[in-house]
Amino acid sequence: MLQVGYVGEQRLHISEYDFQLHEGKVRCADGHILIAKKGAIREHHFCHRPKEGNSDCSGKESKGTWHCWWQDRLLPSNLEFRFKKEVLKIADSINIIGPNKDTVSIVEFQSSKMEVEEMRFREKFYTRSDLMSHLGFPICNSILTWIFDLSHCDMEIDHIFGDIVCFRWIKGSKFMFPAKCNVFWDYGKRDLIYIYGIDKPNITESKIIGRLVSLEDFDRMFFAGALKPNLDEDSKRLNCHKIADYITIQSDEKRAQVVELTKLFYFETAKTSKKKSDTNKKIKVKKGDILKLLE
Repeated sequence: MLQVGYVGEQRLHISEYDFQLHEGKVRCADGHILIAKKGAIREHHFCHRPKEGNSDCSGKESKGTWHCWWQDRLLPSNLEFRFKKEVLKIADSINIIGPNKDTVSIVEFQSSKMEVEEMRFREKFYTRSDLMSHLGFPICNSILTWIFDLSHCDMEIDHIFGDIVCFRWIKGSKFMFPAKCNVFWDYGKRDLIYIYGIDKPNITESKIIGRLVSLEDFDRMFFAGALKPNLDEDSKRLNCHKIADYITIQSDEKRAQVVELTKLFYFETAKTSKKKSDTNKKIKVKKGDILKLLE
């Protein structure tokens, strides 16, 4: 359901709507008038007037349940933030993160197919240093993180080293493969997969290496201070199974070593060195070599 509209350039969540102040003034991102629905039965939301808005409207109410699930976990102030530079872009979520709270974090929830050109544009747009200049911050650190819906796709796990997982692609659309910024795949389990690399993306059973990340850890990294209080079990996914059992690697340095060895072990195209004479050779890494590193 559509829960955010705009009064001029000001963003308005349905929870902030006042009939006396806002009636007839709220519009979707494409400029269509919105009507507030605040009844006693259905969840409060905005809708378009009859015969206004369509399937191409960026204020459409046709967001899937997966997309809505993610956004419903967040505070209204952290949703659908407008950035107007050469063009207008509306980020799915925004937060300030980092040890010094100095980094603008944009998280995009993507379920439907996206063209590579649009993906590249968003990656460049949301990581530009002047992203917040319209609010008086001429230079800022900004990062983009993708969460892709993989609930209609399938994989098969081959190996797990600590929290590093090696798996093969079995079926589903691969539209998310070209993404270059932080990439998390969501299979609807208690864990997400942070993607480190994809080997031979154009073949049917591509090989992928990623890190298993609990939803709790993801929230701490990207949504600290942005989550609604008192989330229920469904919102925390406490009632869902894990993708797999694993042991979290405590050292980032050790994890990086495991990832590099795992690429040499699992990816067919991993190289031995940067020397031209060695580019077609592959180091013979055994599974035991990686397990020994984890001891």
